[in-house]
Amino acid sequence: MRKQLAAWMEDRTGVPSLLRRLVHTPIPVGSTRRHALKAALLALFGVQAVTGLLLMCDYSPSSTTAWGSVFYLNNQVQLGWFVRGLHRFGTTGMIALVLLALLQTVASGLYRAPREVGWWLLLALLPLTMGLGLTGNMLPWDQRGFWAATVETSIAGGVPLIGPQLRSLILGGHEPGNLSLTRVYALHVLVLPLLFVAVMVARTALAARRGHASTDPTEPYWPKQAFYDASCGAVALGLLTLGVIIAGGAPLDAPGDPTSTNYPARPEWYVFWLNRLLHKLPTGYEVLGTVVIPGALGAFLMALPFLDRLMPRRFAHAGSCILIFALTGQAAYLTFEAMRDDARNPEYSKAHQAAREAATRATQLAELAGIPPGGAGDLLRTDPLSAGLSLVRSRCLGCHAFQGETQVVDASPFKAFDLAHFGSHDWIGELLDDPKGPKFALRAPKSLGSKEFSNASLDGMKQWKEEIDFADRGERDAVVAFVATFPTIPPGTTAEEWASRPEVKEDPGYAPFVENCLSCHSIGTLDLGLPGSTRPAPDLFAYGSARWLTTIIKNPGTKGFYSYLKPHEQMPGFGEQLSPNELDLIVRLLRDEYVGAKPRAARTPREQAAE
Repeated sequence: MRKQLAAWMEDRTGVPSLLRRLVHTPIPVGSTRRHALKAALLALFGVQAVTGLLLMCDYSPSSTTAWGSVFYLNNQVQLGWFVRGLHRFGTTGMIALVLLALLQTVASGLYRAPREVGWWLLLALLPLTMGLGLTGNMLPWDQRGFWAATVETSIAGGVPLIGPQLRSLILGGHEPGNLSLTRVYALHVLVLPLLFVAVMVARTALAARRGHASTDPTEPYWPKQAFYDASCGAVALGLLTLGVIIAGGAPLDAPGDPTSTNYPARPEWYVFWLNRLLHKLPTGYEVLGTVVIPGALGAFLMALPFLDRLMPRRFAHAGSCILIFALTGQAAYLTFEAMRDDARNPEYSKAHQAAREAATRATQLAELAGIPPGGAGDLLRTDPLSAGLSLVRSRCLGCHAFQGETQVVDASPFKAFDLAHFGSHDWIGELLDDPKGPKFALRAPKSLGSKEFSNASLDGMKQWKEEIDFADRGERDAVVAFVATFPTIPPGTTAEEWASRPEVKEDPGYAPFVENCLSCHSIGTLDLGLPGSTRPAPDLFAYGSARWLTTIIKNPGTKGFYSYLKPHEQMPGFGEQLSPNELDLIVRLLRDEYVGAKPRAARTPREQAAE
């Protein structure tokens, strides 16, 4: 039965004969290591082909959908992170194997005649595999991919004469965008793989032709070489799998943002040396690093087989080995030097940490709220914790603090309190407990001494704490809970309407609030029959609400807010400096109105009465 099946397969397909010819193919004696590297390279390319097809099932090559589709692959598709990790790190493995094959070929002298064409084909594999890596890195269209496209095409644009046209051809315009991504995608999934296969087929055909014409001793491919090939391929796949598992898959940065200015963009390890070299060159000589040096190195490698004609054979080989390994060592040192300097650079470490936090936040937003209709780029742009905090850092931290972070650098009179969780139950409690505490009275940097800054907006609170304070802890807790409900007063509600509600007057904190707070503060236009304020203080009606915060940010000198302060003590108004969207982001940040925020611990009057 088995013989009949084999005969049928032979008659219909010819596969059995093909396998027999492959098994008995003669190969040069002692070519184990060289063939094994080729087998490992083919094994990784096979992984790339299979995983690439799987990724194509879910990937969407658009600047608005690319990040979201990769996020879906990483976090929603079963084992999607593993498949993407194999594909991502598989390219790195291929580049490393091609480099090893080049060094091995130089060391063994197999670049010489009659193997010149085989050497040139091997050289062609290096830019092809690097091209696969560089184009693949752009496809997620995260910060890493976006800035890779920006930086690498800028280098290409520096090529004399054809640079600008080359950059425009790749990008499809002047800046990275949707057309850039679709062109890079076509290169990555079609053009470069086809060229890689063509080169590998040509090398195999050339080796077979050379083997038929050679008089060197040979041995059958099976079983010795087949075992080494299978073993080397298995080791390569095992190391790749182990690396993916240890790394937890391929990283995904935050969505690409052309407006970001502090992303720590770095090239891949296999071109890191070139980036370092560019930084070492004097200004105006960048063309040496982008064109002259790489071009000269490529021309030298292409001409390597002909050195035997210019000098004695042994001397040519020894010189070639020394030079190639010296250049490789120099490139490795430049890479190490760049990584070492990054590790020692606090600015890079800070930017790298910020990039990691942005990536984590983007993933959290996508998981909890989904991808916005406008694309993944809107994830962080519309997030108060990301965009709002960035605005607070640039606009507010020269006077204020936010969760202890501040940029206070001088001793100007007005320095203000910590804005984090402003108006929340805990924030109000801390203020009433200690108006002089570190959250409400910033201190000068050590370079300016330890003198406490004057905070005129809280001077009255400090005096109240020293002279009056609450009668007991119960009164304090009741007032804190009562004031913490002020941000929930509906827009359009007047102070009179609010105060007329039974639940307000029945609140346990109402009476101690009137007794302790309204001697200084006011509640809108409400007249509670109390004597006039003895000290100036801001109006507390709807304190901490969006409308209250919007008013004070736009114009702190508005009557009823901080108009009682001297002009040099007032916070500057930002009404003309912030767009409505930017103002909304800051307000929502201060009110903890963002995805993932911890709910504010404010009790309603009814809950307090029940207690």
